[in-house]
Amino acid sequence: MPAGNGLFAENLRQYGHTVTSGDINSERPDFVFVNMERPLQFDDASFDAVVCLEGIEHVISPAHLVAEICRVLKPDGFIILSLPNVQSLYSRLKFYFQGLFICLTRSKIVIQMVF
Repeated sequence: MPAGNGLFAENLRQYGHTVTSGDINSERPDFVFVNMERPLQFDDASFDAVVCLEGIEHVISPAHLVAEICRVLKPDGFIILSLPNVQSLYSRLKFYFQGLFICLTRSKIVIQMVF
């Protein structure tokens, strides 16, 4: 999640993986509605892996999303999480014009807003 256009999930399926695609959009009929701002509607310890590509920076409470991902993840499961490169020129310009920056530390996720 977010599933986007579903191409990543489609590639995983081609390699034999069982995939549940979650997103707030209905790009494809097999998508499960997932609002990353709310509790995930999956049972505890449901998944061997959870992938969140370029999604966590869009939520108000990244720590809540990470806690929910951990809740639905099986013990010894894997989380694959990606964030935009905030050092790139594009990201710096976005920060300058939108005033939002996400900073990861070892112990927690901190959101810093500039007004």
